[in-house]
Amino acid sequence: MTTKYKIHPAIGIARIGNGSVDDYYLGPEKPYHQIAAEAAAEEPSKQVFTGTLPISICR
Repeated sequence: MTTKYKIHPAIGIARIGNGSVDDYYLGPEKPYHQIAAEAAAEEPSKQVFTGTLPISICR
């Protein structure tokens, strides 16, 4: 039997960064990691939107 995962439209999914439509981002998660602050310190025009929560898929 094949397992299917569906994302409810209320959750939503957003692209990360300026990659092409065919690119994807898969990265490690670090608890309490301040990536938005680091990105803003490097170059203010490349700030990361932080109004989202991480999504964990569990069975």
